[in-house]
Amino acid sequence: MAVSNDASREIVEMLQTQQPVALDEDIRARRGTIDRQMERTDRLRVDLTQSLSVLRSQQDLLDVALTARNDSSYPQRLLQGWESLRSHPRLADASVRPSTSDPEGERSLFLTTTTDLRLHRSDTGESRWLGAFEIEMTFASGVIKMRNLNTRRGGRDHPHVVDQHPCFGQHADAFAQLMATGDLIVLYELLVQYIETLNLEDDWGRYGAYWFDVEDEQPESQLDAGDRNGATVEAVAA
Repeated sequence: MAVSNDASREIVEMLQTQQPVALDEDIRARRGTIDRQMERTDRLRVDLTQSLSVLRSQQDLLDVALTARNDSSYPQRLLQGWESLRSHPRLADASVRPSTSDPEGERSLFLTTTTDLRLHRSDTGESRWLGAFEIEMTFASGVIKMRNLNTRRGGRDHPHVVDQHPCFGQHADAFAQLMATGDLIVLYELLVQYIETLNLEDDWGRYGAYWFDVEDEQPESQLDAGDRNGATVEAVAA
């Protein structure tokens, strides 16, 4: 069935009034909308992936906590670990306080690092000052938390920390085992190393931009060797 002449004339008139520039602008606007939707969806994917990794890390630490409950030698190993850790040059303070996860039921060990921590990226060799972190260890539940005390960015404590929970990724087992053995000094040193490392192969490595896209608050060149090693900060008193 053929289109009527009147309808055809109306279509022709409409087509004759269309401008390529207007059409191009409309396409660009739609493309921009889709691009923004894809960016939001990609960020959501990254956040969900990282949240799953954090939950897996917490699962591993909880498994360790359950194992430790049946180990009568665990407290003694923790005490030995503390004797080695208490004079660590990059430990500025330590205390026992109610757990932030369960203030009524658990107590945690809070360790405050020295203020010389820096975030390093391997591709360019650049670094940015992070300052001090407070690390919370709750042995009863196997929970490890981290809080940035000086340079939180974009609502984050660290590129690889979400809601104070670090994502250990493929290294979760190693941290869990250190919690299980009570080797506090090795655990602490690896946690400091973790804080100072930006993993660019991880999707959340992109959040390093919060630190690297701004000027370094305390450039490393302004610090002497003693400050970089944390030697000028007194160790925890006996």
